[in-house]
Amino acid sequence: MENVADFDSKSGSLKLTLVKHVIVGLIAVIALFVVAATVNLSRLSIVAFFLVAAYGIGVISMRGTGSGQIRSSQSIQTKNPLNSTAKQPAEAVKKSPDDAERKKIRSLVKRNHELLVLYSLANVVSSSLEINEVLSVALDGVAKIFNAKAGEIGITGEPGATLVIYYRGSSILAKYRGETAPRLSRRLTTEVAKTGEPIIANLNREEDSKMDKMAKHRGIAKLAVFPIKSKKRILVTITLACPNRCKLDKTDQDLLVSIGSMIGAAIENGQLYRRLKKISDTDPVTGLYNHRFITKRLNAEVRRAARYGHSVSVLMLDVDNFKEINDTYGHPFGDVALKKIALATIAACRDIDVVGRYGGDEFLLVLPETKVEAAETVSARIRQYVQSISLIPDGSSKIVGVTASLGLAVYPGSAKNGTELIMAADKNLYFSKRAGGDQTTSRQAA
Repeated sequence: MENVADFDSKSGSLKLTLVKHVIVGLIAVIALFVVAATVNLSRLSIVAFFLVAAYGIGVISMRGTGSGQIRSSQSIQTKNPLNSTAKQPAEAVKKSPDDAERKKIRSLVKRNHELLVLYSLANVVSSSLEINEVLSVALDGVAKIFNAKAGEIGITGEPGATLVIYYRGSSILAKYRGETAPRLSRRLTTEVAKTGEPIIANLNREEDSKMDKMAKHRGIAKLAVFPIKSKKRILVTITLACPNRCKLDKTDQDLLVSIGSMIGAAIENGQLYRRLKKISDTDPVTGLYNHRFITKRLNAEVRRAARYGHSVSVLMLDVDNFKEINDTYGHPFGDVALKKIALATIAACRDIDVVGRYGGDEFLLVLPETKVEAAETVSARIRQYVQSISLIPDGSSKIVGVTASLGLAVYPGSAKNGTELIMAADKNLYFSKRAGGDQTTSRQAA
């Protein structure tokens, strides 16, 4: 109570002082007006200057007194324990929200990020048929949502077709193919693939020793493995190397289901696309590339050779006396002969060579970065492999042998483009056939 009494006493003293200053200022102003009335007009500017100066002094004096009063009152109020107690809760509310508000903000931020991941994934799924791209975007987004230190996504389709993509930080670290690809935890992913149920396991020493060296990362305490399913089977397992606070609540599981359905659809679409593309690019009888694809590939190789100054060789192959084989033993037997000739031709070629069925019993071979001498060596090996084929008609013990004639042309010596190159090779093939077959002609192929 003494503090309040002191404040009232000091407040009355300040008011009295303020009144005195006001009275003195008014007297000064009146005196200046009297002086102004008695002087010449030429000195009116000087009088006005003094008048303004007096007014300014009065204002400054009044402001100084008022601010002193305010500072004094604030100082007194701060010392008052009642005022201090009243202000503290309000200031605490302004400075920091309570736990419920913080959780709500974190939840909204996480939800916003989840929606961005779903949006990005939906765009990729709708615009790309490349499974690798879809899986990379999905793994990157999921790892960020759960604050994973590292991650892995694997897809198992046909035997030996396992694809593994590693993730660390904010970029894809490495990609692997095959059943022997390193895994974060092969035991856990195998179990999830069998049961279809997610697993969150603490990373003990035994599990840590089984992790691949590339996947190890500081701060990993748990491995979270969950499946992505289609209607019939499990398509993918995703493994996240998480810190200790990693959890999967009901909302997270719903998110994974949404992401999983998108990835599953993308995988099935990609597999269907590859099957259809293979059908459209290959010959159904021999399994070789068809006429459309092999000519397209030839044109691409010629353009690349023109750009880098390389050579491209073309071999046109025709089976000798194939019409007689069909007429004598039937078209099914002729198809068997074409399949075996195709296999022999592929076996005789190099890995960089491309073989296609041009039409009927004719085959077109594209040999990138190959000059005349090397092409002639490949041609001789093809004829040798074809001669070794043994064909036995059904119900007969007779062995039917086959031979092949070839024509060789080389870019840029024989032609300037793919179409002219095929024409030059076909013309040389005609000379081989006219000469009795089972040989290679390479006129003007230098």
